[in-house]
This record gives sequence, structure tokens and C-alpha cells, in this order.
Amino acid sequence: MIVPFSLIDPQDVSSAWRGDDDGIRFSGCRARDLLAVRRIPFYCSTWEVVVRRKLMFPVLVVAIGAFACAIAAGGAAARASSAKTVTCHLRLFDQSPPTALQGFDLGFVSCSRAFGNGVQSDQFKVRLTSPTTAVLTGPFKDFFDQGTIHGRFALHGTQTMTTGTVRFLGGTGAFKSVRGQGRLDCKAVSGNESDCTAVAKLTGI
Repeated sequence: MIVPFSLIDPQDVSSAWRGDDDGIRFSGCRARDLLAVRRIPFYCSTWEVVVRRKLMFPVLVVAIGAFACAIAAGGAAARASSAKTVTCHLRLFDQSPPTALQGFDLGFVSCSRAFGNGVQSDQFKVRLTSPTTAVLTGPFKDFFDQGTIHGRFALHGTQTMTTGTVRFLGGTGAFKSVRGQGRLDCKAVSGNESDCTAVAKLTGI
């Protein structure tokens, strides 16, 4: 992930509800009686109140919606609490010409927790933002003994140092449910070699 600036010319940077007044008489207002009513109003003789389904339906919708939101919020909280912090160190070797604005890397990756040691392949595209800075984006895939993980990265910086984000979008084998995101920092070691560190919070491991 070396930013190729050396041969770049700075000049090139650039309901309709329809019911009636008829009612259905019940001896009481039992829940099963209320739910059985479909299209017309019903009458609860005990309370002597006419209640229309057109008034009850929005209440049910709101209640169901609130219940669904509570479940979703609970699920999100559970996923957040189960996220684990993972650190990966990468040694990457650029396989492209030094001045290429797109290419690919091959290298080694060593991660904490369930992943362990493996190899990485990634592709990148470079967008120059000034004569000395650029943005690099692309997909990556890591290969481990128990499966693979894949995602995307976005870096910005200079020819010798970049920083940005990394997203983990899934995997295979033991890591098929991996999801999460984190920070990615890279520095150039030589003309085609980079050291990177990713620290991410991941679920599914």
C-alpha cells in the first residue's frame, strides 16, 4: 500500500375505512372477542361503549411497532456487548509498478484471538488529493487455518504513512459470521513493503 508519487506530475493532480353503525354485542369485553372483530364496530355491553376497529388498529400498530423496536434495540445492544477487540499486524508487499495508481498486495497477517496467523491479498486504487497526499481504497481477503475473512479498507496519507478505517464484512468456515470495523495504520518500510496494524471490534468470533 505504498502511495506512488515519484513519477506523478503535480500539474496532473487535480384506508379507506368503511364501516357502519351496527355493532356486535358481547356479554363482556374479552380479548379474544376483540381480536375476532375484523371489519365492523363492536359493542361491549358491560361498559356500554362502541369501539371501532378503525380506532383500535392504529393503537395495535403502534404497540407492535414499539415491541419490534424494543427487540431490535435489544439485539443491537447484545451484539455490541458481545463485540471483541482484535488486533492484526500485517507485512504487505506491493506487487505493482512503483507509480501504478492501482494494483494489489500480498503478504502475511498475524491476529489475536481466534484468527491466528495467515496470509492476505488485497487490491487498491489510488486517488491523488494533492502533490504529496492520496487516498487508497479497496477490498482485502485474509486466509487462516479455520477459514477466511474479507472486507474493505480506506486509507489516506502520504507516501510513507497512511491511516484510515477497515471494515470486516464476512468470511467462510469458522469466521462466516464475522462483522465489524476498526482503525488501520500503515507505514512504508521500503519501496514496495509496508507494515500495517488493524485494531477492530468484531462480532461473530
